[in-house]
Amino acid sequence: MTAIRLLPYGFRLHILERATPAKIADQLDLSPPIWPGFFHATWSFLQEFPLPSLLPSIHSGSVTFFSPEGIPHSFPRTPLAPRLHLIPELLFFSGLAWRDRFHLLNFLEKNWEIGTSHEVTPDIQTVEAWVTAAGQSETARNTVWGPLCRWLLGCDLSEASLRLFLAILTRYRQATTRGRQWFFGTSSSPGELTAMMRKWLTKQGVQFHICENYPLFQYNGAKQETLSLSGRAFSSSSAYVAALSPSDILSLLPERALTKFSQFDQMAHIPSRSGTLLTFQCPNIQLPPAIILGSQFIDWLAILPSETSDTTLMSLLQDHQDLPPLETHIQIARTRALLHKIFPLSSDSLLSLDHQSIMPQRLRLFPATAGSRAFRPQTNSPISNLFLVGPWIASSLPPSMETLINSINACAEAIANRFFAGLR
Repeated sequence: MTAIRLLPYGFRLHILERATPAKIADQLDLSPPIWPGFFHATWSFLQEFPLPSLLPSIHSGSVTFFSPEGIPHSFPRTPLAPRLHLIPELLFFSGLAWRDRFHLLNFLEKNWEIGTSHEVTPDIQTVEAWVTAAGQSETARNTVWGPLCRWLLGCDLSEASLRLFLAILTRYRQATTRGRQWFFGTSSSPGELTAMMRKWLTKQGVQFHICENYPLFQYNGAKQETLSLSGRAFSSSSAYVAALSPSDILSLLPERALTKFSQFDQMAHIPSRSGTLLTFQCPNIQLPPAIILGSQFIDWLAILPSETSDTTLMSLLQDHQDLPPLETHIQIARTRALLHKIFPLSSDSLLSLDHQSIMPQRLRLFPATAGSRAFRPQTNSPISNLFLVGPWIASSLPPSMETLINSINACAEAIANRFFAGLR
C-alpha cells in the first residue's frame, strides 16, 4: 500500500519481502477479516481494488453484549441529534447497572460543567484511567468496556488511547444504517487483495525481492546509508520504508541508533497475549446476524448466516498463555455450553469443524498512542530517512484496516514531502 501511494510522486520502488513460514501462512489463511462500515478509509481503498468476492456478506445491527448469565444487551438507537445520543443511550443501556450509569453520567456532567475533557491529554490518558475515574464497577469493566475496547482497537483497557477509543466509539454510534453494517470476508480475502495489488504494482514497474533473511540497515549516525540484502547485495536510496514489526526492526538497527531513538526503545516492552479462534457449524438452523461481545473467556462471537439453512458461529477465546491440548478441549467444551445457553440449540445441533479451526496464536497488542502505529521522522530525527509503516498487530481477526490505511497514507505523504524538500 505504501508503494501504491508513492508511485504518483515518481519514486522508483523496490519491495523487499521475506517468505512467510508455511505454518504461519496456514494460520493467516484461516483468518477471515471483519471490517466495520463506519471506517471510511477502508472503503475508499477497497474501491480502488474492487473485489466482488472480498466482502461476500453484509450484516447490519448493533453490537450486543452478553452478561455472565448469558443475557444479551444492546445499545438502544435514539432519533435525537448526534450530540444528544450519549445520555439517553446510557440511561437505557441495560448492559450497565444503574449504579454504573449514574456514576458515568455524573462524571460526564462534571467534565462538561468545568469545561475539561479528555482532549487535554489526547493520547496520554488510557481508557482504563478514564473508566476508573468514571467510577465503573468491575462487572462493567469485564462485560462492557473491556470487550468493547478489544473489539474496536484490538487491545486491553490499559493499552488503549482514550482519544482513539472515544473517536471510534462516537463514529460507530453516529453512523447511519450502512455505517453500522459489518462486512465479513472469507479466509481467502487477504490473499486475493494482496495478489491483486502485486499484479497492479508489477505492471507499474515495481520490483519485488524475496530475502532469505531480514535485510540489514547500515547506519552512519545521521541517516540510513545503505541496505544489505541477505548479506550479499547492497542498495542505496534517499528514503527507506520498513513494514517490519518493532521486534524485528530492533534487531536490524545498530545499537548506537537505539540510544537516540526512544520510540524504538518503548516498543521493545510491549506486552502480548494469545487467543484461540473456534468455528462451529449449526446445520438446519437460522440465526440472525450479530456481533456479540463477551466476558469471562470469550472476546467476541460472530453469527454468520449462510444462503442455505446453516449458520456459522465464530468465537475468539481469551488466552493469556499458550494452552496445552487438554485445556484447549476444556475451553471448547465451555464455549459449547455457553452457546447452548445463549441460543436455542438442541444438544446435537452444534458441530465443530476439523482441528484446523482451533488456532492458538500469539496476539501482540500495541498501545494506541500517536506514533506507535506509524513513524514519520521529524526534522531533527537522528534517522531522518527511515520510515516505519503498519499497525503491527498480529491479530487473528483485525477489527478493521482503518489505522493501517491512514498510517500508510500519512507516511507516504511524509516521504514525498521530505524527498522534494531536499531537492529545493
